Amino acid sequence: MQDYPGFDLEGGEIVAHEVVEHDERLNVVGWRPSILRRVALQALYEMDSTDHGVGAVLEHHLQNLEREYEVDVGEADYLNFKARLQRMLTQINEQRLALDNILQAYAPEFPIEQVAIIDRNILRIALYEMAYTDPPNSAIFIDEAVILAQTFGADNSPRFVNGVLGAIDDHLIQVRQQLRPDLDPEGDARAIQLVRDRRASKSRSS
Repeated sequence: MQDYPGFDLEGGEIVAHEVVEHDERLNVVGWRPSILRRVALQALYEMDSTDHGVGAVLEHHLQNLEREYEVDVGEADYLNFKARLQRMLTQINEQRLALDNILQAYAPEFPIEQVAIIDRNILRIALYEMAYTDPPNSAIFIDEAVILAQTFGADNSPRFVNGVLGAIDDHLIQVRQQLRPDLDPEGDARAIQLVRDRRASKSRSS
């Protein structure tokens, strides 16, 4: 994995926002998002390292679900998980150039094609979720990305990932508008601020 000596984006310390409980079992509405992100990362890594298409990679990783996570997957859960994973992989693949352009803008010291494959795809997943979730709770997406970086990346990966995504979060409205020009900027800004206000209120009361 690639190292990032001296990298510091607006703070440097990794800030935990809302820690998402990791439980590699099914919940009442299907697979937990943390498992979805892990499988997506594995699939994107394969797509980035080979010339395999979305369809082949998707089927390969779906076949390993029950064995890798040691759960009994019901048909409804499986179909829901497959649909969500396919949508994520397809959209990230289709929007890869646009996503990478934004990531490059917020990490200009590191050419995106030279960033470690694991880190690059962790960033793509988080940016995708920050851009295409309405409204986005970006603190959760950043925390989840840092956890992936701690699990699969190099020693400096968590700090690098946290720094890039934190800088993007500071300009989230503009970033979302860049990726989704059909969004109403004022309405989107109000929705994002409401999520942030609720998070801040929850933090104060805890």
